[in-house]
Parts: sequence; C-alpha cells; structure tokens
Amino acid sequence: PGTEAIANAANDSMTGGKAIDGVILKFADTGDGKNGEEGYHEGPIVKASQEYMRLKGLKSIPEGKAFAVDAGPHFEKIGVKYVIQVNGTTKNNDQKEYDAFYNALTAAAEKKATSIAVPGISTGIFGYSKEKAAKLFIKAALSFAKDNPNSTLKHIRFLDLDFKGDLLPKVNEALIGTIKK
Repeated sequence: PGTEAIANAANDSMTGGKAIDGVILKFADTGDGKNGEEGYHEGPIVKASQEYMRLKGLKSIPEGKAFAVDAGPHFEKIGVKYVIQVNGTTKNNDQKEYDAFYNALTAAAEKKATSIAVPGISTGIFGYSKEKAAKLFIKAALSFAKDNPNSTLKHIRFLDLDFKGDLLPKVNEALIGTIKK
C-alpha cells in the first residue's frame, strides 16, 4: 500500500529549505519534486503551516514538535492526504529528536492516517547522528505502538533520503538490536 502521511523535516519557521523539505514543498505547489528550492514560500503546505502557527500564536515551532496539514491536490493524486511538519533538533538534543519522531506519529494518528513515511529528521543539514536517529526512531515507533494500541496508524516507514544509502542499514541495526534485547 501507499502512504497517507509524509513527515517533512522542516525548519522552525515552516518557510521551506532545501533537501527533502524543498522537494516536498515544491511538489505540493507544482507537482514537480525534482529539486528542492531554498525558501520555497508559495505553496499550500507553507500557507497551511503559517495559518496553523498564526492560530496557535506561534512565531516558530519548538524543536521536537510536529503537526499535520492537508497535503494538497498534487499529493492527493498519489494517495498522500497529509504532510506532517516536524521540527527536529538543531542542537543534537536526543530528547528533542525522539520527541520529533514520536510527535510525527501522533500527528498522523490524530488525522486517522493508517500509514506514514518518515525521513531522517535533522540528519542532513543539522548533522544529527544517523545512528542515533535510527535508534531513536525505533524507540519512538515502539513506544507509540505500546502507548496507542488502538491507533489507526499501522504502517510506519522510515525513509533514507540522503542519497548516500547509509541511513536504512542503521535503522535495521537498531531494530535488530531492539529485538534481541
């Protein structure tokens, strides 16, 4: 099956950046996700995020927080209903990184999504350790499943989007290590 929600490794102002953030925002606006663009401010996800922040009285989203917005018509064509805006950690804070993963899952579940795809959060430009992120992702996913046994969220996918292919093996190692415990 496809995925109903995609987590976006966003910045605290939710105004767009490069890498996966830029690709997601550009695709939502144009249907073309080939290249992320720095500060891509025009699309429906940015506008919905800014409206969310305005309604909450926020100038920025705190590290570790996440919320869902409608994905827009281009994503809906491929079955994606929600983009989960996630602000990870810029300071290598393990608790904020864990919170980012857990809160992304929670935001998807609040929308009754059945599936989510999650990239490495803060593992790109912010340089968070991919090995630590993988372990915290597994920990957050297992905690979420335990805390929310009746959740509609049944499929959680971790994505390796840094184009080096070295993140998924770290997730697999973390998962195997968790199972052996």
